[in-house]
Amino acid sequence: MHFYSTNHNAPKVALRDAVASGTAPDGGLYMPDEIIPLPLPFFRNISDMAATDIAYVVANTLLGEDLDPETVRETVNEALSFEMPFRKLDEERRISTLELFHGPTMSVKDIGARFMASLLRQLRGQNPEPLHIIAATSGDAGSAVASAFKNMADLQVTILYPKGRLTPVQKAQFTGLGDNVNAIEVRGSFDDCQALVKTASIDPELKDSLRVVTANSINIARFLPQMFHFFNAYARMVEAGANPANIVISVPSGNLGNLAAGLLAKRMGLPVKRFVAATNANDALGRYMATGEFVAQTTVKTHANAMDTGAPTNLPRVMALYDGRPDALHEDLQSIALSDERIIAAIRELNDRYGYVADPHSACAYAALCDCLAPGEEGLFLSTAHPAKCPEVMTEALGYSIPSPSLSPHISGPVKMPLTAAPVFQSIKHILKTISKA
Repeated sequence: MHFYSTNHNAPKVALRDAVASGTAPDGGLYMPDEIIPLPLPFFRNISDMAATDIAYVVANTLLGEDLDPETVRETVNEALSFEMPFRKLDEERRISTLELFHGPTMSVKDIGARFMASLLRQLRGQNPEPLHIIAATSGDAGSAVASAFKNMADLQVTILYPKGRLTPVQKAQFTGLGDNVNAIEVRGSFDDCQALVKTASIDPELKDSLRVVTANSINIARFLPQMFHFFNAYARMVEAGANPANIVISVPSGNLGNLAAGLLAKRMGLPVKRFVAATNANDALGRYMATGEFVAQTTVKTHANAMDTGAPTNLPRVMALYDGRPDALHEDLQSIALSDERIIAAIRELNDRYGYVADPHSACAYAALCDCLAPGEEGLFLSTAHPAKCPEVMTEALGYSIPSPSLSPHISGPVKMPLTAAPVFQSIKHILKTISKA
């Protein structure tokens, strides 16, 4: 399989080069050059398959030319080594959820980060050259990447995050790891952090001297495994008796990596009816779908902070799948923007109506699904983070914070004080070079 740039001004590359580069030389994002449809027998049998077996078929279809079956299996098993419970909340309204936050850092980002770490380990071989993994985070990606790459040989990890935008729990999960994990607090927005990471990924000096590799969903190795959620969600819905033709999946949407992966899954044959993109007040996708044009806007801080972006980096992938035609996108997708007040109300409704405690991002997806689920349709929203990760919002909504089942292993290490920097690339470049020399 080869991969092309969404900017269409760079050569196609093989998997190894796409992963190592992260971003194409022309600034675009890599996408599979060929969308291979999955065979019909796969969908006939999918409800009887475990999540790891489903993911293996999907990954092997895309990567089987580059990786042997044993490597694909090992990579998938490492990424999906935790439970992903399916819960039917409302028989009458036909609403269910798939919980994707039971990994080591309690968010959906664990799946993609662990897949990439395992794949990179396989691609590096027995005598790996030093690498410097960098990622930007608005909430959950930082801890997932740090956890996945912690203590990997000859490798530094640096997480960039916006000052004042993460919860104490989110921040502690990667600043508390120590060892080869570093953090830079940027005096700017998440979009500033993303831009700095993207610039670093194509900077010739950093690529040559530090072998910088991005670990955000702009990297194809982080992006592709996000498809697993949708095939697994479909399987569990069908297993529970849903009519495949009526399945609607609601996705918490900020940087649009999960959503773009779901749309790619549909192109590979996933027979769901449509998707709902649940956004917060930043609503970058909604503006694009309404106008056909994308203009980046200043990020607004919201209760669903992991979705706070005014310039989603994966929007080019969404556009590429639909040839830049918003009218075609409307056939498969509806975008719903939720205010902080609606998010709080959704958390309370889930708790009062079903006894289900959801974090603000998952509650956003629930509310968006409720807004647009038509009679006869059967809906599922992705639960993407543990509510313990957002104690302030949960306290506002329910009057109490949620205890965590597994935070202690990730915040008990020696806290490595984060460095601070202005959102200026030369400052970040200097820090990265200093870290690599340490």
